[in-house]
This record gives sequence, structure tokens and C-alpha cells, in this order.
Amino acid sequence: GNAIMARVLRVCRLTFFAELVMMVNGALGGLRTLAWSVAMIAFPLYLIAMLLYETIGKSQDEGAGVEPFSSLSRAWLTLFRCSVASDCADETGRPVYLLVVNQFGWPFAVLFVF
Repeated sequence: GNAIMARVLRVCRLTFFAELVMMVNGALGGLRTLAWSVAMIAFPLYLIAMLLYETIGKSQDEGAGVEPFSSLSRAWLTLFRCSVASDCADETGRPVYLLVVNQFGWPFAVLFVF
């Protein structure tokens, strides 16, 4: 009984499951590439988010584009949405880019471009 079952599993492993093993190995190799691409996107955005949080987020001007940068996590999420999803608006639908540039000047526009 056990010898027959071992033979059946060995035959299945050699013929049918070879393609499945290749697919799983390809998916695992893709996860490594995906992890590096996430890191390559997240790290520069985090650095810019820290800069915007320290400059704009700690400003005392309420309602002038400061809200999306009021914490480091909100600043990172705002930059992520602007760069990846092309959704660069605050909660009320106003464009964050124009609010920041009008209130704080063109040097901050450079940060949004990159």
C-alpha cells in the first residue's frame, strides 16, 4: 500500500508538479523584485515627507495647505498619493500643490515635481 502510494507521488512530482514548482519559484523571485521596487519608491518619498512635515507641517497657518502635512504619516501618504495614484488633493478636493505653492513659494514646488 505504501510502496504504491510512494510511486504515484513520485510520478506526479516528476510530470505534473514540475510546472507548478517552476511557477512558485517564479512568483517567489518576483516578490524579491517587488520588495526592492517598493523600497525604491518609499524611501525617497519618506525623506521628502520628513522635510515637508518639518517645514510646512509645523507651520501655524491653518487652511493653507498645511493639513496634509500635519504629521509625518499624513505627509508620506499625501506624497504617495500624488506620485503613485495621481490624486494630489486634500480632503475638500483642493489641489495640494497649488495650496502649498501659493502659501509657501516656489521652492516647495520643486519637492512636488520630484
